[in-house]
Amino acid sequence: MKKGLWLSYVKLLALVLVIIVCVAFGISCKRGTPSKNDETSIGAITLVSDGKSNVRIVYNEKDTRFAVDSAKSLKASLSELGGAEIPLDEASSGDGVEILIGNTGAEKSKAALEDLEPNSYSITVSENKIIVVSNNIYLYSEAIENLLGALSASDGVVTLAGDYSKKSDSYPVVALSSGDYTIIYESDNGTASAQASALKMALASAGISIEVSSDAKSASGKEILLGETNRALSSKTQTYYKSATFGFSDDGNLAVKGALVIGVDTIMDCIKEFVDAKSDINIPQFLLERRTAKGYGTAPKYVGKGTEKLMENHGTLNSYVVQQDGASEDDYLSYSKKLKDEGYELYYSTKAQESLFSTYTDGRNIVNLSYIQYESPFNAGETVKYVNIAVECTDNVSLPELEDNSKYICELQVSLLNAHNTWLIRLEDGRFIMVDSGLEEANGRNNADLIYNTLVAQNELQGKPVIAAWVITHPHTDHVDAYYQFTQKYKDKVDLQMVISNMPNESVESLDKFSKKIYNGVTSAYPNAKFVVAHAGQRFAFAGLELDVLWTHENLYDVVYGNTNLSSSVFGMTMPGGRLIITGDQQKQGCQILNAIYREELKCDVVQICHHGYTGGDEEMYNSMDARVGIWPINYEEASKNGAYGNTGANHLPVNNFDFHLIMSVNDEVMTLREGVTKADLKQFRRWE
Repeated sequence: MKKGLWLSYVKLLALVLVIIVCVAFGISCKRGTPSKNDETSIGAITLVSDGKSNVRIVYNEKDTRFAVDSAKSLKASLSELGGAEIPLDEASSGDGVEILIGNTGAEKSKAALEDLEPNSYSITVSENKIIVVSNNIYLYSEAIENLLGALSASDGVVTLAGDYSKKSDSYPVVALSSGDYTIIYESDNGTASAQASALKMALASAGISIEVSSDAKSASGKEILLGETNRALSSKTQTYYKSATFGFSDDGNLAVKGALVIGVDTIMDCIKEFVDAKSDINIPQFLLERRTAKGYGTAPKYVGKGTEKLMENHGTLNSYVVQQDGASEDDYLSYSKKLKDEGYELYYSTKAQESLFSTYTDGRNIVNLSYIQYESPFNAGETVKYVNIAVECTDNVSLPELEDNSKYICELQVSLLNAHNTWLIRLEDGRFIMVDSGLEEANGRNNADLIYNTLVAQNELQGKPVIAAWVITHPHTDHVDAYYQFTQKYKDKVDLQMVISNMPNESVESLDKFSKKIYNGVTSAYPNAKFVVAHAGQRFAFAGLELDVLWTHENLYDVVYGNTNLSSSVFGMTMPGGRLIITGDQQKQGCQILNAIYREELKCDVVQICHHGYTGGDEEMYNSMDARVGIWPINYEEASKNGAYGNTGANHLPVNNFDFHLIMSVNDEVMTLREGVTKADLKQFRRWE
């Protein structure tokens, strides 16, 4: 029986029972003229039916931004759920079904607000009115999510139970308006001290005076602890890699550890929102604990073993990653099954020694799942095990077909430009892959111009050159500056289809600027380009080339992040002429982990020497690669002068590891490797031994 028909029987039976009760007890049952919208007393309120809206959403434009945004968000969600346009008004008509959100001015809204516990929200139904109120601005989104979860939808009919109500408990908050906190920072920690001063100023602008001191001061009253202070709460608060983490105590203390700049910025952003809303500054604890954006991504929740160690979010990219430390292969397989059960299809999977990788998509979301297991190169006898779950909410056309049947029109070839980490790979269908870009100016040349000129010179397509993907290893200037300049200068002369990269969420302003350049350079110049966040185990197929993501900063498990070079992603490229591995500026410790995970799977023909040959790399990793050709992305003169080439000291690679050494002169512009790698092919490049 259809739900709509069943509901009709239920309503009819309920009405008969009401009439019987009324007659039995002498109660008047006159209801006036019954309407389709006035159904509270017979079991349900119909919000949408027959493709038409029976409800209006009412809000006050002068209310807080959070109430207004929640009203608009509910309108969008309800319109999509019911397939009908939902009216959104600023005043209650008093008639029909209405959802009143926030301080609308209606008497029912006022009464509901007065009845609230501190820092809570409520959803109540009174006749044909659904009233949603909160006395904490950040709880409106929670209330709307709860309301949407309570709706029933079937056959184009959306209803809410007429007796539905929800009154939340008081949420735990950091009550800064009380003004009785002291900011305590870790002694001898310049960042903690500076952030303490910044937080003090933010509170002062809100009219709250607060004392600041190092942890040499004895504890007294409630405290906001910044850094690794000598207080117990600081010790108990676990730090998460590259994230700000927060700890709370029952007596109201707050501890901030990890990325202090991010943590304090989060608190200051909240302060501003409360000030703008002319509300007491009561920051819900869950808001500080939540390290991923809400409102996107439908991947099923992970319920396996392990402890969350890494949580990172790229908000502008609708991307987040969760790492479960100590999880097992069974947990990986269990989650894989859960993805399949919920409609996700396997896009690609692979294995490296004991580690497993897979990519799933449901047509909107992409889930990159991996189980990593290896023997730690730093702690003898320790086995590292964890599960990574990375979710991207994007269009699945970002995933190229794994069997690329593009028309063969030219020979695939690899070019290194201007002796820097600027790689230009021409595919067999005439498009290009770019890897990094170099500085804006180097060796007396403008790199953006050099990239463009080389694209034009090697272009076999009719019309503009087409870059199938621009791959970025990490956000240092000598790898991304020309990329940004290029996207602005040549956006009308070159097509760009995709960018593949994974930048850590940096707290250092200069590095953050570069990361934003990588993203903004695409969105401003190429609004239709796809931005793909790289994760280990991914594979992308292009005409004549398979691109594998071998490693990103998310796999920096047992090393403390202290150098942006360690965030360099590592990519493997398999072509008809052999396999090339590009390491960016990866450092020794990252290479040791890379080798521990893959080892035999690292075998290749050509390898880019880590960090231009200055420092970085690991001889065992290079031995696993067993490459015949090593390429130094630096000019020969500078490398010889600074010891980046041929230096056999610590962190350097003995040059006799390879049959061929390729390193360009300062006078060289373009070095191209065509299909195959033979000594005859390399004679035009004078720098080899």
